[in-house]
Amino acid sequence: LEMKRNIKNTPKFAVLGAGNSGQTLTAVIASKGFSVKLWNRSSKTVDILNEKGSFEITGLINGFFKADLITTDIEKAIENTDVILVATPSLAHRNVAKTVAPYLTESQTIILNPGATGGALEFRNILDQHNISKKIAIAEAENFIYICRAVETGKVFLKAIKEKCYFSTLPATELDRVTELLHHLHSQFTATSNVLTTSLNYINGMVHPVPLLFNTARAEDPNVEYLHYTEGISPSIAAYIERLDSERMALGQELELEVNSLLDWWRTNYNEPTATSLMDFLEKTHVYDEITAPNTIEHRYIFEDVPFSLVPLSNIGKLLNIPTPCTDAFINLVCAFFDVDFWKEGRTIESLGLSGMTVEEIKKYIETGIK
Repeated sequence: LEMKRNIKNTPKFAVLGAGNSGQTLTAVIASKGFSVKLWNRSSKTVDILNEKGSFEITGLINGFFKADLITTDIEKAIENTDVILVATPSLAHRNVAKTVAPYLTESQTIILNPGATGGALEFRNILDQHNISKKIAIAEAENFIYICRAVETGKVFLKAIKEKCYFSTLPATELDRVTELLHHLHSQFTATSNVLTTSLNYINGMVHPVPLLFNTARAEDPNVEYLHYTEGISPSIAAYIERLDSERMALGQELELEVNSLLDWWRTNYNEPTATSLMDFLEKTHVYDEITAPNTIEHRYIFEDVPFSLVPLSNIGKLLNIPTPCTDAFINLVCAFFDVDFWKEGRTIESLGLSGMTVEEIKKYIETGIK
């Protein structure tokens, strides 16, 4: 076992959220010999983890590793830390921002793993409402860096580290500094231009909610188990996803950002360069052959990806005067299905802190952090 690193310029980490992602992050950081503390809102998981005393990790890394502290006390969790890794679902980001705000210091950096659409912007907006220093950089990753699962509380299986995990910072001027911090952990963290690029490249909103809602009868049948991608996406569903995707791409074009199509993303990440369409990709590859669909439609595929991906995409469209009819139609359908106003609950232009701004003002803001 490596000794705890005491080198002066080595960052100290805090992980917020003790779910699957948070436990894996904590175990990996501890395995590298860094100081790491883990916070969770509810005490149940914290008590179990403290009783066990260490994390067991299998897969790419094997062994037992200890966190410096596992607690429900946010102040203690982030005290004397340099990097705060937020590993909660995106629907908890607002709550985390409000909880953490009073205890932040100027030397700290926050990273959302991942940010979904508009995560860093919304987090910064909440900090602004609490008059928290502009010097705190907020980064967001495009997706989660590991492929992993918690076997049980305190025991995680790390299957793989993604070849590239794109991230950016608000403001973009902090990118080099934050890249250096993250490379202490993994060189796979790859800097990209700004937080609108990472936000628009978040693809879960394309692939999670549509197949689930359009397979409601199957999802709600207790006697049916089916595969979310390979069986849940038929040619007509794929065509609808492609229309949603083209609306997302149009936003990127208007903002002159590098935004990949879902098909390009799949081709690159799963090494299937010849796929000509989403259906063609799903017929050629086996990467999704084991991913079963949820057995309920009251699931994060809808309750997270509609308000924190599709709603902000539509809102950004309105700000840019770019129509997003397929996105809007789907959001309205989901609102009617669940009798929930996702337009109100989701990330809006107001909650992203972009009200009344022109494209040029937005570009300046994400670059410099100054409105």
